[in-house]
Parts: sequence; C-alpha cells; structure tokens
Amino acid sequence: LLKQQALLDAAEKARRQKLAQQLAQEALVLFQQSKLEEAEAKFSKAVELDPSNNSFYYQYGVTLYKNDKFQKSIVVLQNANGTGFNPNERDYFLGLNYMKLKDYVKAHSTFTALKDKQDKTLSPSAAFFAGVIDFQKEKYDQAKSSFEFVLDKTKKNISITGFS
Repeated sequence: LLKQQALLDAAEKARRQKLAQQLAQEALVLFQQSKLEEAEAKFSKAVELDPSNNSFYYQYGVTLYKNDKFQKSIVVLQNANGTGFNPNERDYFLGLNYMKLKDYVKAHSTFTALKDKQDKTLSPSAAFFAGVIDFQKEKYDQAKSSFEFVLDKTKKNISITGFS
C-alpha cells in the first residue's frame, strides 16, 4: 500500500488522505456506538487510502481485537508506530491478542514488559495477566509477585458499606 501511495501525484494523495481522515473519524464514532463491524470496514478503507497514517493502524487493530480477529489485529497493531496513540495501550492489546490465541509465551513477555514500564493505568492489569499465566504454569512464586504488584499499584479506594 505504501508503494502504491508513493506513485500517486500530490493532488490524488491529498484527496485520499482527506477521505481517509473522514472515514477514520466516522469509524471512531461507530466504534464508540459499539457498531464494530461497520467501524472495522471504515478503518480498513482508511488504512487502504492512507497507509502512512499510523494512528489508523492502532484504531483499526483495536477494532479487529474487539471483533475477535486476533491474528490480523496483531499484524495491524505491530505496524502502529509514531504518535497519535499511547504505545503502552498498543502493547496491552498485543498482549490480549496473544492470550486469546493461547500464545502464552508472547503474552507473558508483552505483559511483563508493560508492567515494567510503570504505567499507572496499564501496568497493574498487565501484571495481573502475567500472574495468571504464571499461575497456570504452576510458577506460584512469580505469580504471587505479580499479584502483589497489582495490589500495591492499584488505587486503594475500595470501601465496604458503612466503612471507608
């Protein structure tokens, strides 16, 4: 797609980029409305029209994940580079894809790397999934360490009725 885009004249390239941006915006609205199949189609077309826009790859990859197209989601997310999205979120979705495909080695590696990045939002969840994988493999000490990380890094605003 990038080679085809390079062959276009400037006017056609600009026209396609504008159309791709419009389709991606429409796809995002559809995604937010949980119309995931329609969102996927629009993101796919946006990527086809403007393959150089990396933010489309991220959004498209997440949509593919939500549509249970894990293998394709991995390929698309691996091509999501640059700005316009949080790379930790991309890595989190990569880990989730690997888990869904039962590639626990890659999932564990991805989640452990994300845990080590100390992202306040995603690192505890990543540690949890790494702990689950360790627990399934009967690596109880490693699992315990991951679960302790989750407890230590999760906000402590749990309350029981009548108590704070």
